[in-house]
Order: sequence, then C-alpha cells, then structure tokens
Amino acid sequence: MEVHSSLLTVIGHEKSIHAVRVSQKQELIATCSHDRTVKIWNKQLEKLLTLAGHRRGVWDAAFHPREAVIVTAGADGMLKGWSLLDGSCVWSMGEGSGLVRCQWLYDHQVVTGSVDGILKLWDVRKMTSLSYDKHQGKIWAL
Repeated sequence: MEVHSSLLTVIGHEKSIHAVRVSQKQELIATCSHDRTVKIWNKQLEKLLTLAGHRRGVWDAAFHPREAVIVTAGADGMLKGWSLLDGSCVWSMGEGSGLVRCQWLYDHQVVTGSVDGILKLWDVRKMTSLSYDKHQGKIWAL
C-alpha cells in the first residue's frame, strides 16, 4: 500500500475539530471546533471569517442552501445563525442540552439532535421550536 502525504496542512483552531462542512456549491468550508469557534475557509483553505459566540464547543454547522447564512449547533444548547457576508450573529436561540447535529430542512427551518436524545424542529423566522420523542442517547446523525 502506497502512503501519500497531504497537499496542504492548515492550523486554524486551538482545540479539536468536531465537524467539517462544505457549502452546496463547494466554494466554502466550515470547521467547527471545541475552541468555541467556527472558521469559514475558501477552497484554497484561506481563512475568511471566524464565528465566535458559543459558550462551549461547536459540534456542527450547516450552510443555508440559497442564502449567505450558516447555522451552528453548540454544546451550550444554542442554535445560532451567522451572516457569511460579515460574520455577524443574526439570530440565536436555544435552551437545554447541548446540540450535536443541525441541518436545514427548508428555507427557515432547522432540525437538530442533542446529547439528551431530543430531536427539535426550529423555525428561525418565528424563533420557535418543537421537540419530538426522546431517543436513547445522543443523536449523532440526521
């Protein structure tokens, strides 16, 4: 077996990376870290933005399919929406246990999975959420 080395190595976080997400058009990359930040990179791995505002590590992120927005799920139980134009937090909501996964369902709805096994549907326009049956253990995938 032949072993190849990486083409490029970039150090961008102070602690471990929990998730790497790629935008739909494959133009942007997001790295979610235990250092409580999300870094946005271009495809040449040049850092464009640092999103900071979670009180604990960030477990996941999802690029909006059509808008210049990314949503992040944090171990602090918060779901945050960020502008990809300037890195500002455009909305924040949440309570309860840490969120480990997030995914856009429609233009204004996000589904999350948490460490306590709760599946939630969030409406980011109305700033509301609905909780669904508890699973056994963490929800690691959506």
